[in-house]
Amino acid sequence: MFRILILRIIRAEYVKKIAVTGLGVMALSCAGYLVLENGVWFIICRTVQGAAFGAASSSVPTITMEYMDSSAHSVSLIGITAVTASLAGPPAAIFIYGKYGFMPVCIMAVISALTAMVLCLLLPWKKQTERKGTRKNKMSVYTKGVIPYFIGTVLFLVLCNCYMILLTLFAEEAGYLRDASVYLTASALLAMMIRLAFSFLVKNGWLSRAFVISAVLYFLTITWMVCDTGILSMAVSGAANGLFSGIMMSWMHFEIIEKAGEEGRAKANNHFYCLQDIANILCGGFWSLIAGAAGYAAGFIISGLGIMGTAVVFAAYMWAGRKVLLTALENDTVSGMKSVPK
Repeated sequence: MFRILILRIIRAEYVKKIAVTGLGVMALSCAGYLVLENGVWFIICRTVQGAAFGAASSSVPTITMEYMDSSAHSVSLIGITAVTASLAGPPAAIFIYGKYGFMPVCIMAVISALTAMVLCLLLPWKKQTERKGTRKNKMSVYTKGVIPYFIGTVLFLVLCNCYMILLTLFAEEAGYLRDASVYLTASALLAMMIRLAFSFLVKNGWLSRAFVISAVLYFLTITWMVCDTGILSMAVSGAANGLFSGIMMSWMHFEIIEKAGEEGRAKANNHFYCLQDIANILCGGFWSLIAGAAGYAAGFIISGLGIMGTAVVFAAYMWAGRKVLLTALENDTVSGMKSVPK
């Protein structure tokens, strides 16, 4: 919810201030767990922490982009750091909590937030003064072509995040609960690798083909896992999930940033993360209904079919749009009109 609220105030000249404030409030809210004992205050601290995280996570990626030479590189870096944090953070917290209790986890969260805040303060915000006073970074900076990426991001995330809701229950029912961690690890590692290769895919024109191929692989491997559950099928299916989600998330983020333009990056980042929040909210209810009506295995098959079919349609839409643009450029050239710059 706070991401939606912050869309009204986030501008290029405010990005660093919002990031620093968000990180500072996160540190304070996490410190509150150490000194407060009442359950109501715990809920208040958690609410404040969520709002602060929304502010920080919406603005820090925009700061990162200022130090990268292209949108493709910045999207890769942001994705790699997010996947790395997701891969290392929860296991580390669970291990520390199991061995030493809740307090050391809170202390680590406070130290991490304060360290990030200090680093953010030390970074020079070179374009802050150049952009001061500009108000061009409103929703109007987007072209109408960004809407399919908004819809695609939510739809693909709902389909791809099937494992978040069903994997543990499905693995437990099949008697392979211990192997579920193999799926998650393989997915995170492949997503990280594809983020590293994203710039290469963009530059060499392989993005659409890799997107469709990874969607087909996801369907095939998820079907294998459902029919023959085991550590190998879990690992391969998780890897295919990471491959597809890495390409999909990078591509959608990249296109939204590109279409937003230089002045709209702050809002574009925030919109992208808002879409993830919306997808996560929809995901729980959708897959719970599917699992209740058809079962866990059927849920995974529906996820695979949905991703494969939607990816093919989406790639065809992009291909058709490119053909229309090329035809328009050729007609302009033939008629002697000034060609639209590429």
